[in-house]
Amino acid sequence: MKELHTSKPLLLGIIGLPGAGKTHFASEFSVMFGAPLVELDLLGRTVFGTGRVTKEHEEGIKRLFWHLAQEQSKAKRTFILDGLLNTYAGRSEARALAKKAGYDVLLLWVQTSEAVARDRATKPKRGASNTILTSQAFDHAVKGFEPPRATEEHVVLSGQRTFTSQVRPILTRLAEAHESQLQPPKPNVRPPERPQRRNIFIR
Repeated sequence: MKELHTSKPLLLGIIGLPGAGKTHFASEFSVMFGAPLVELDLLGRTVFGTGRVTKEHEEGIKRLFWHLAQEQSKAKRTFILDGLLNTYAGRSEARALAKKAGYDVLLLWVQTSEAVARDRATKPKRGASNTILTSQAFDHAVKGFEPPRATEEHVVLSGQRTFTSQVRPILTRLAEAHESQLQPPKPNVRPPERPQRRNIFIR
């Protein structure tokens, strides 16, 4: 297991379309760096299995998701959120939680083509544990996705590359941030004062 070096603990938020490869990346990252993972879909499957989930059930899972995120933030160590962050409102809630707990937030945007994402999300694959969506549910998710704004710090990852390739830009970003925190502040040096000129009168 490797170690992340950050000046403050991080809330790593995973965003992207269903089928982009978010959960696979989050799981690999969690194992490699020992970062706890709070995953919305896993909570739903654990509590309700594969049966029909009502609107009330969905709201209950969402409340549980945020409760676990809040509890995890008390540990003051980097952790991952996978779920409910594909909208600006969801990310705002995560940022409020992070600010209160003294965390920085970094969004990890896992991207792939819509065609590939649709195929992954709507067709069951042998050995895969992801939730299978109907085509209509996938279209709804695509329509509701809100890309990060310019003010939201994020790293773009390809959902069709290996994990080693995906993790490299994240580590580069974290290293740059860590080095900037270690740079000593520039001293506030005042320019030397010029000696006052005296008028000399010769009589």
